Amino acid sequence: MTDAAQRHEALVARLRESASASERIIDAFARVPRHVFLPEVPLDVAYADDAIVTHDEGGVPTSSSSQPSLMARMLEQLELAPGDRVLEIGAGTGYNAALMAKLGAAVTTVELQPEVSAAARAHLRTAGIPAAADDPESTAVGPGSVLVVTGDGAAPPAGQYDRIIITAGCWSLPPAVVDALADGGVLVAPLRVNAVELVLGLRRQGGTLRGSGAIPCGFMPMRVRDGRPWRWQLGGGGIATADADLGVEGRGALDRLLAVPGRPVEDPLALQEGEHALGAILWLGLQGDPLLSLVLPGRDGRPPWSVGLDVLPASLLVIELAAGYGAVASARLHGGEAALRACVDGMKAWRAAGSPGPTALEITVDRHAGRDGWSLPFTAPDGAAAMVRGAHRWTLRYAGA
Repeated sequence: MTDAAQRHEALVARLRESASASERIIDAFARVPRHVFLPEVPLDVAYADDAIVTHDEGGVPTSSSSQPSLMARMLEQLELAPGDRVLEIGAGTGYNAALMAKLGAAVTTVELQPEVSAAARAHLRTAGIPAAADDPESTAVGPGSVLVVTGDGAAPPAGQYDRIIITAGCWSLPPAVVDALADGGVLVAPLRVNAVELVLGLRRQGGTLRGSGAIPCGFMPMRVRDGRPWRWQLGGGGIATADADLGVEGRGALDRLLAVPGRPVEDPLALQEGEHALGAILWLGLQGDPLLSLVLPGRDGRPPWSVGLDVLPASLLVIELAAGYGAVASARLHGGEAALRACVDGMKAWRAAGSPGPTALEITVDRHAGRDGWSLPFTAPDGAAAMVRGAHRWTLRYAGA
């Protein structure tokens, strides 16, 4: 057995042991060698259960091969059946499209970057995956084959699809993509919920999408033409990302708060046995105050994930999460006490609700009645959290709440 075959077999065994997905999906991984889609990556890296950056522009990553165990769980959410017409937004290396083809799907995958889509075609050809005609108007995508289209995933090839999978972080769901999903079909996408990114499988029922069982994740953001997501350089160095526009005043207030060293505070989450930091952060993010993703200067190596609970205009609590995001590494308070009080009060409410995690979250996506808009979470009349996200309104609640 070759080194590649041994490493491939070992990865499949790890996926099977972790129970990431059903045996049918694990078998697809066994039939598609990952290294074929990562020809310039060392075998030990290609067969690690990690995401791998495969393309960048000016040092900024723009494409990657996702973590195999997460891919398996997303394919499980997709509920794919042989013969299903599948639309994939974000071809990447072509590996995910190959897995879906092996599961018997007729796959159309759309990639914005021409060089990335060209590489995906080459990888699929090397892997022996049948290629459909490279024509967006083609209807010749048969079960087990893949059509790679170079174009904007927000305006996909015309037609109805039984399944849609998006492999980039979504601040909103493009209306044309939602409209392309057949009634009863399933859309799987990483949705950004006030700094926390979650993969959800959403089933279409008439004009509504409904889903539950969220999986925490981290994807490169889907490219958009209108400037969103709201990401900007901080005055003192570093980058902040918000889910809604804080405006010039809000961004300026954040710069002023970070210009003064924060004072250390005791762990504001004070997690107990069985609790996870991501569950707490998600709950805090649904309460309405901006929850910012922060990359701050002065760190060597890969920066930790830090979130800032921003209680406008004069209080910011920065929480740095430890490796694995299961615990807090440090916490600092900038400005007044309001952000710390909001965190403590939010944690009390979270525990009173039973400390629910992402898997307990339920989401409903409906067309927004007004113009396209954006908002932070707000409390709906029925007590659920709601957000306006482009052309849609997302309503989020925890099961049993």
